[in-house]
Amino acid sequence: MDEVEINDLCVRTEVGISPHELGKLQELYITIRLRTSIKKAGDTDRIEDTINYKTIAKEVLFHLENKKYNLIEAVAADVARICVVHHGVSSVKVIIAKPNALRFSKSSSVTIERCWEDFEWHEAHILLGSNKDPLHSLSQAMSLLKGKVNITKMSKAFWTKPVMVGDGTDDFINIAVFVKTKLDIVG
Repeated sequence: MDEVEINDLCVRTEVGISPHELGKLQELYITIRLRTSIKKAGDTDRIEDTINYKTIAKEVLFHLENKKYNLIEAVAADVARICVVHHGVSSVKVIIAKPNALRFSKSSSVTIERCWEDFEWHEAHILLGSNKDPLHSLSQAMSLLKGKVNITKMSKAFWTKPVMVGDGTDDFINIAVFVKTKLDIVG
């Protein structure tokens, strides 16, 4: 299996359990080894045929900068989920290094490896509705959902009157779907 690496991605996030760490941003260095086939990209020299590691790096930075952690192990798990579940890599190796975490050491680190099977399935209920070209809009929404989740149950379509809008607004067509996903329900 081919590997694409992102080395020493620096992120500032709140991580730690010691009193002197609480409420303070700290630097972490992240190395991500994405295991995926890049054969087609090597043959075609087209960006569309490879994993977009710039997009992954941006998503990792955004996610980690907007969440608080106790442990770097949890940081590593979140990074792995982004790579495997959100971006479809076959597997990933994540190394999180926390500089100056221990006295007399340059850094402490954790290393994890994850693949699709390592992530739990979650269940979610989603309500979809539209009053602007509703049949087309709901059909489009369902197609987008099917690309990201497993739809296990779906209600019959039902009509509702609009709420808190002026007269002349079209009624809504709605459906409820029950899905299973490996996406992180929390964020």
